[in-house]
Amino acid sequence: LSGRVGNLIWQSKIAERCIVFDDRGNKWATIDRSVWDIVPIEIQGKQKAIVSSEDGKVRLINLEDGTCDWETSSLIEYSSSSLYEYYRQKNRLPTSPGDFNFFNLRVSVVEDVSGDSIGEILASTYVGERAEGKGGYAGVSGLFLIDSASGKVIWQETGLNLKNMARVEIAYLDGKQVILLPQEKSGSIARVE
Repeated sequence: LSGRVGNLIWQSKIAERCIVFDDRGNKWATIDRSVWDIVPIEIQGKQKAIVSSEDGKVRLINLEDGTCDWETSSLIEYSSSSLYEYYRQKNRLPTSPGDFNFFNLRVSVVEDVSGDSIGEILASTYVGERAEGKGGYAGVSGLFLIDSASGKVIWQETGLNLKNMARVEIAYLDGKQVILLPQEKSGSIARVE
């Protein structure tokens, strides 16, 4: 939207729809999916945005025309039976604030590590939880550092407890970048170098 007058400049469908199968393997519904985070970044003098979405992917979007420069493969593995149960409870609607699985793929820009003078993307995933306390998706929680120029995963750290984590924070200790993670129930934080 225009920041000056509020009119629409462009609109682009970002997240892929999901075909959901019922517990007998029959096609049950096609579900639209939500965009979660939009983080501005400048790459080679052009304004772009890092976008995360419910389909488990991170994309680099050109803000001039809404085209996608690159997208990652899905950082979250989805289980067909869990998706059917989840979307059936949601009446075939995408995730929204307050849902158990909302914001399970968050992104932020961090210090450059690839040497191209462009900040990298830190993506955090939480694989979801149903109301009964069982895992909603078949993947693992984790952190992914993504090269913002190419979309390639530089490193990943899986198996972390990210259940109640809305966001990570970055700090510098002795000139080295570290990642701070809030820890569930223990009232503590963890540091990842």
